[in-house]
Amino acid sequence: MQITTNDREDLTVAATAAAHDDKAERAIRGAFFGFFVDMFDIYLPVVVLTPAIKYFVSPDLSASATSLVTGAIFAATLVGRPVGALIFGHFADRVGRKKTTLVSVSGFGILTVVIGCLPGYATWGIASVVLFIALRFIVGVFVGGEYTAASPLAMEYSPKERRGQNSARIMVGFPLAFFTISGLTLLVLQIAPSGGPTSAYSVWGWRIPFFIGGLIALAFVVYFARQVEESEAFEAEGGSDEAPIKRLLARDTIGHFAQVFVLMTGF
Repeated sequence: MQITTNDREDLTVAATAAAHDDKAERAIRGAFFGFFVDMFDIYLPVVVLTPAIKYFVSPDLSASATSLVTGAIFAATLVGRPVGALIFGHFADRVGRKKTTLVSVSGFGILTVVIGCLPGYATWGIASVVLFIALRFIVGVFVGGEYTAASPLAMEYSPKERRGQNSARIMVGFPLAFFTISGLTLLVLQIAPSGGPTSAYSVWGWRIPFFIGGLIALAFVVYFARQVEESEAFEAEGGSDEAPIKRLLARDTIGHFAQVFVLMTGF
């Protein structure tokens, strides 16, 4: 059977389409895992640190003041996210989504392990919780960078009619991360009961989820580096030196931005 020129062209087109679909699927899986480690890191203090917060504060601190410290640790990460989005969003448009993802996730993965090594109030006094809050702010900056790079990379591989479905797949990482942290904390509490600042959970138990979170993030970096390729749209157009915030607030995009801003602010 003789293969015609048209047959060869059809086979080439089919092979190209299959290769593109494979890249797209790996990009979407990468964005899902990236969002999972992102949300895992954000909610670590909320679930994991609450039973051990007395390890980082003065025993004479009132319950309301202790709650403020707990809230400050969580809020520091959320405040850092938009800062990181502005910083890393610029680099994602300039040097690429993949490189930006690798740098941002490496950053918060390493810092999460560092946080897991921090001493408590009995060793460093108030400096321990101040450093904790400062590090969580920096973690938030790196976390904001992940979402501005891995998710756009996945969306640029997705055809318009499937972007809603694919973004929904990515967002499943949020509840899955919260569920995983809760289950992990429950398990650790069985082997390291909580209590006062000298209890097993307060001294070392809370560190286990932080170490696991950091290692998961670093494992994701290895996976993403090997399995996910740079956005074809970015490679075709090249980097942009224009400030993303300027493009975001342009007349033809400000309406879309306002809609998403209101939605996410409510969320």
